[in-house]
Amino acid sequence: MKIFLIFLLTINLNLIETFAEISIEVSIKEEEKNGSIIVDLRSYFNSLSFLNNSNGFIIKFARPCLNIYIDEKNSFIIRSLRIDREQFCPYEKNCYLNCDLFIEKEEMKLIKLKINIEDINDHKPKFKKNFYSYEFDENLSKGFRIPLEQAEDKDLSEKNSIKNYHLNVFNLTYFPFELTHDEKNHLLELILIENLEKKSENVKFLFELMVNDGENEEDQCLIEINILKTQHNNYLPPKFDLNLYKFFIFNLNETFIGKVHAKNSLNLNNQQIYYRIIPSIENLNLFQINETSGEIFLNRKQKINFLNKSYEILIEAFYLNHLSSLTAVEIYFNLTYQLNNPSNNNDEQENFIQILIPKLFHKNDNKIFLKENLSVPITILQLFISSSSSSSYSSYSLDMITSIEKDYFYLKKMDQQLFELILLKSFDYELIQKIDLDFILNKQNVTKKSIEIAIENINDCQPYFNQTDFFFTIQENNQIPFLLYTFQAYDQDYLNHIIYQIQTSDENIFSINSAHGDLWISKSFDRELQSNYSLLVCAFDGFYQICSSIYINILDENDNMCKFNSSSITLTINENLPSNINLIQVQAYDPDYEQNGTLLYKLSPKTSYLNIDSTTGIIRTTIDSFDYELIQTYSTLIIACDNINSLPSLCCYLKIYINIIDINDNFPYLIYPSSTNDVFIIDYSNKTMPRLQAFDNDLDLKNRFISYSIIGGSLNSSINVDYLSGQLYLLSTSTIPLYGTLIVSLSSQTNIQLTILLHDNQTDPQKFLMSIQQYSFSSQLFYFISFISIAIIIFSFITIFVILYFFKQKQKQKHDDDPLMNTPSTTTLSARSLVTTTTITNKKFYDTYYSFGDSVNPDIIHV
Repeated sequence: MKIFLIFLLTINLNLIETFAEISIEVSIKEEEKNGSIIVDLRSYFNSLSFLNNSNGFIIKFARPCLNIYIDEKNSFIIRSLRIDREQFCPYEKNCYLNCDLFIEKEEMKLIKLKINIEDINDHKPKFKKNFYSYEFDENLSKGFRIPLEQAEDKDLSEKNSIKNYHLNVFNLTYFPFELTHDEKNHLLELILIENLEKKSENVKFLFELMVNDGENEEDQCLIEINILKTQHNNYLPPKFDLNLYKFFIFNLNETFIGKVHAKNSLNLNNQQIYYRIIPSIENLNLFQINETSGEIFLNRKQKINFLNKSYEILIEAFYLNHLSSLTAVEIYFNLTYQLNNPSNNNDEQENFIQILIPKLFHKNDNKIFLKENLSVPITILQLFISSSSSSSYSSYSLDMITSIEKDYFYLKKMDQQLFELILLKSFDYELIQKIDLDFILNKQNVTKKSIEIAIENINDCQPYFNQTDFFFTIQENNQIPFLLYTFQAYDQDYLNHIIYQIQTSDENIFSINSAHGDLWISKSFDRELQSNYSLLVCAFDGFYQICSSIYINILDENDNMCKFNSSSITLTINENLPSNINLIQVQAYDPDYEQNGTLLYKLSPKTSYLNIDSTTGIIRTTIDSFDYELIQTYSTLIIACDNINSLPSLCCYLKIYINIIDINDNFPYLIYPSSTNDVFIIDYSNKTMPRLQAFDNDLDLKNRFISYSIIGGSLNSSINVDYLSGQLYLLSTSTIPLYGTLIVSLSSQTNIQLTILLHDNQTDPQKFLMSIQQYSFSSQLFYFISFISIAIIIFSFITIFVILYFFKQKQKQKHDDDPLMNTPSTTTLSARSLVTTTTITNKKFYDTYYSFGDSVNPDIIHV
C-alpha cells in the first residue's frame, strides 16, 4: 500500500501537499569528485520526534534526481556524482537542481531538496582564431565601426565570465582606433576616432586584442588592419631589375647568353611572370628566350654575322592579363681572341687569370658552392693576374660580367696582381640558384676566366598551408574509417619531406598520415553529444613547424526519438469548466537540432472535450465541457512528432487520464407526488401519513443528499416532515380540527396550503409552490343519502336475488371496510414553480420549496 501511495504521488504532485513538507536548500561547487556529500538529513531533523530512533527508516526519491543518490550504508546522507555546471546548465547564470524525497517510518515526510550548483573558474576565455586580418579603403570616415569577433568563456556566472577587453598596440605611435565593448548588446567594436592620414603607400596596423575573465585568466589574438590606397597596385605591370642588360659572348660553342629578371610589383609569389623577345629586322630569330625563367640563348639554326660586333634586343615581361614592361639587352660578340688564339696554341698565351677560392667554400672544377643567406660582406674569390712576359701590369684592367645584377658584388683591387670579389648581398636560393661570372683581362688580346657560383639551399623557409583555417561539415552517424581531407603543405626549400601532425585532445577520433597528410576519422559522430570539433594540423620540415586550424561542424540527423518525463499523467478537474481554460502544458524533449528536434503535438483520437496547442503542448478545454452525470473518467493519448514535413518523422507518446469532480449543478425535485394520479390518504385515526419522495440528478453523495422541512402553510402546525426520509406525520391529534380519514389527490384549485423545503446540502434555494384542494360535496348529508339509496336498492332486488343474499351481504361488509368508499370528502394536490425560469450554468439553486393546499374552512371539511 505504501509503494502504491508513493507511485501515486510521483504521478500527481498535488497529492504531495497532503503530507508534511520540509524544505532544504544547500550549495555545492561544480567539479567536486564523485561521492561528495551534499547534505546529512539528520542535521535538519534533530527537533523532530520521529527521528529519535534512527532504525527502520525508508528514504526514497519521489523520482530519479540527476547525479544525486542516497548513500547505501547511511540513507540519511545524500551524495553526488561529479557535476559539470557548463554541461548541466549551459545557458543559465543560476543553476539549480530540485529533488523530492520521502522519509518514512511511522509517519511520512516530504523533503524538498534544492541544490544550488556554484560555478568555479574552470574555463578560460578563448578566441576562435589566433590571427584576424581586415582590409579597408583609405577613405574611411570618422566614426566607422569595425565589429570584432568576441572570445568565448563557458563559465557563465558573473564572477567567472568575461570581464573586459583591452588592446596592446605595441610601439605604434599612430593608432586612430578606439575599442568599445557593449556587454548588454554583446558588441565588441573598433571605432575610428579620427580621419586616416593620407599616405603614398598602404598602411598596416598590427596590434593585440586581449580578454580577461573574473580571475584574470586571459587570451589574446593578433589583429592586422590594412589600409589600402584607392588606386590599387594590382594594376601595375612587372618591373625589371635593370633598364639595360649587357652580355658578352666569347665562344660560339656556348649557346647561353644571359638572363633577365623582372619582379612582381605586388610582391606576390603566386603571380607568374612571362618573357618574350620583341622581334626586329636586325635580330630576327637570332636569339631565343625561356618564357618563364628569362634565360637568353643563341639560336643554332641561324647564322650570325660576325661583322656585327653587337646586337640590341627588346624583351617584354608580362602577366597573363597582358600588363607588361620592357627592358633593353645589348649582346657583344668578341671572337678575336678565339680566332687568333686557337686552343692548341695555349703556350703562346701571355696573360693568365688564376682564381683562388677560400677554404671556407666548397669547389668543384670551375664551380664554387655558396650557401644562401650568407653573412655579408664576405670575400668569396681572389683573382691573381700573371703573365709570361715581363710587361707591366699597371696597364691592365680586370672586368667582370655577371648573369645577375652587379650590385651583388664588389670587385676590389688589392694591388697590381691581386683582386678580391666581395659579396655584398646574400643569395636567396628560392630566387637564384646559379650565377655565371666572367672575368676579362684586356690589353691587346683578351684573357677570359669563367666560374659558376652554385647556390646551396638551406632550411630557411617555413612550410605553409594554402589557407590558415579549414572548415568541414560532416553528417553524424558517419561510416568509419572516414577520410576527411588530404592536407598538402608547401616549402620553398625543397630539402626534406614534410611531416604532418595533428594537435587535438580527441586522439582516439582523429589520426593523420604523417607522410601524405591524410586526415582520417575513426569514430562515428553523435551531434547530440558534441556538435563541433576543433584541432590543429601542423607541417614540420625538420626545423620549422607551421599549423592551421581545423573546424568540424557535425550536421544533425533525425536519429533520436523524443521523450516525455513519464509515460502517463493524471489530472483532476471540475465538471462544467468554461472553454479555453488551460489545464496543463506537456513537453517532450528531442535532442536533435532545429527541424529534427522541433516537436508538434496532437491528441489521438481527436476529442470534442479537449484541444492541444500543436507547438506549445498546452491542453485547453473546449465549448463541450465534461458533465459528471454523463462521464466520470476520461483518457486520451498525446502524440509528439518531429520533422513532420519530411521523412523520417519520429514520435513519442503520453497517456493522460482525467478524473472529473462532481459539482452541485442539479436541483432536487419531487418524484412523489409528481402527477394528478398520485393520491395521499391521510388517516387521522391511526396516524398513517404519506411519505414525500424527491430526487437529485447529481451523482456525488454530498451533492445529491436531500433533506426535508416544512416552513409554512395552514397545516404546518399540525403536520411535520421527517428531515431525512420525507415522512409526513401528525404533531398531535388533539390539535387537529380534522378527524377520520382524509383523501388527498392532485387538483388545480387551491384551498389548503402546506410548504415543504427540500435541501441538497447547499444554500441559495429555488422555490416551488405545492397546493392541496378540497371539493364542496364532502358533507354528512352526502353520506346519509348514499346510505338510503343503497338500502332501497337492496330491498328492491331482494326477491330477485334471494339466492345471492349471502353474497351481497359479504360485498356489503367489504364495502363498509373500504376507506375510499366510506370517505365522502376528497382533496386534490397540484404543484407550480415560484421561479419560472432558472439557468443552471449562471446560478446554483440547491433548495426546493413545495407547498400543499391553502387556508382550511371548517364548513368544507367533514368527517
